[in-house]
Amino acid sequence: MRHKFRDAIVDLPLRLWVKLVSLLPYRTQIALGGWFMRRLAVRFTDYEERILSNLEMVCPNYSNRKRVAVLEGCLDNCGRMFAEYYSTRKFVKHVRNSAISGPGINSLMEAHLSGQSVILATGHFGNFEAGRAALINEVVTWQCTGLPSRSNDRAELIKNQLVIGGLYRPTSNVAYERHHLSSFSYIGEPAIPKGKAGLRDLLNYLRGSGWIMFLHDQHDINGIRLKFMGVDALASTSAAQLALRYNSLLIPYYGIRQPNGVDFEVLVENPIEHTTAEEMTQKLSASLEARVEEYPEQWFWVHRRWRA
Repeated sequence: MRHKFRDAIVDLPLRLWVKLVSLLPYRTQIALGGWFMRRLAVRFTDYEERILSNLEMVCPNYSNRKRVAVLEGCLDNCGRMFAEYYSTRKFVKHVRNSAISGPGINSLMEAHLSGQSVILATGHFGNFEAGRAALINEVVTWQCTGLPSRSNDRAELIKNQLVIGGLYRPTSNVAYERHHLSSFSYIGEPAIPKGKAGLRDLLNYLRGSGWIMFLHDQHDINGIRLKFMGVDALASTSAAQLALRYNSLLIPYYGIRQPNGVDFEVLVENPIEHTTAEEMTQKLSASLEARVEEYPEQWFWVHRRWRA
């Protein structure tokens, strides 16, 4: 009972904030989220210290002006992502028709038609959920406008709105978890918890022609050592191992925020060739690195990505 009360007290300010900003026009909501993170929330966290420390380590040639610009942009993107996540219905409506480009879109269409499972690998960059929402809309359009899947399993999943699922990390705050899971599930189902609790569901889903979003850019103490932005980091090989085990396409994709701060372009890259889990994971890392070099302010520099 004590934990539930504590969770509710922690969750209450968040709920009040969400209720308050939901009364505003969508674009104002999102811009306010960026402002709130840059100017207020950052004062109560160690985000600024973490971001600057990471930039100093992996981008030593950046000028002070460049580091400050990336710091401001990263905080703004984080705040906008938060606002988008808790304006889920408006967010999905706004981004589902985002432009989709890149050489991997044809591979996705072939996988849809044949019923091949797909692991859509991305990082904490731009807004990965914008990419997932747009791709879900694209696949449903294929199914409904003359390009139905020839796989009964895949067609049944789409019929039941299980188009592109996602792995999510459950939180310890019971009160917060309710709307966290609700927002995540609204973007796309199934919502599969990370860890042992969701492993069986994940394996069954991939075995049955499922498509899943996979974030691969966090420190994993049990992972392999590779280079990310020129510095050693530990990375999980789980996405590559699953792709090899179930003959799934492993495709990098990114939801790239546009200069106006609210629109997105979705980039779908070519599938990673099936070789070894280690080599495939290094290629995923290199793919994300290229995006971070192009848009450094859109990556989540807050992560302790290079810890020992």
